Amino acid sequence: MGYQTTCSEIIGYSIIAAMMVVIGGCITLVLVFQPHPPSFRVNSLYVSPLNVTAFNTSTSQITLAWDILFIIANPHKMASISYERVEASVSYKDNFLSSAIIMPFHQHKKEEAAQQVTMAASSQYVNNGVVNAIAADLLRGAVGFNVKVDAGVVRVDWGSWIERRVGVKVSCEDVKVGLWSFTTAGTLLGGSRPCKVHL
Repeated sequence: MGYQTTCSEIIGYSIIAAMMVVIGGCITLVLVFQPHPPSFRVNSLYVSPLNVTAFNTSTSQITLAWDILFIIANPHKMASISYERVEASVSYKDNFLSSAIIMPFHQHKKEEAAQQVTMAASSQYVNNGVVNAIAADLLRGAVGFNVKVDAGVVRVDWGSWIERRVGVKVSCEDVKVGLWSFTTAGTLLGGSRPCKVHL
């Protein structure tokens, strides 16, 4: 009887140990192959002089251009990231101004890359309230733009056998540019700006 009890205990302990190994392995796999958000930051930003033309009593046309340099870092030590369709956009407060497509690119493990994008708002219609708000910002010497990046679905690749796809959206709110008048160009204030990344 004692021998049967001992065997039962050994079998029970073996089952528990096997379950713990399986659970531990699953947790390890989840942690190792969990996609981590890449890091984005606005490293430089140039804004052309603003050309404003009154269209009617409530609307104006605005023309200007942005040259933005993003620094994008892949945090993974064991995985590469492929960006297939990336769109950057600029708005003033909640008012969309322009967007541009960034060509597809690939990042190796722990790689940091620069991506430059140029956007232009050509005779973009805006409410005169937007123009008045920008004019008020000019008096303070700084205009804040919201920069967003929609990277769509990116591919995180741990090799030929494990691959994950995850949506990536980036927001860089109120990026300040030094501007003092409609006729002068401006550049990024305060140095490189980190952005929020949402998976």
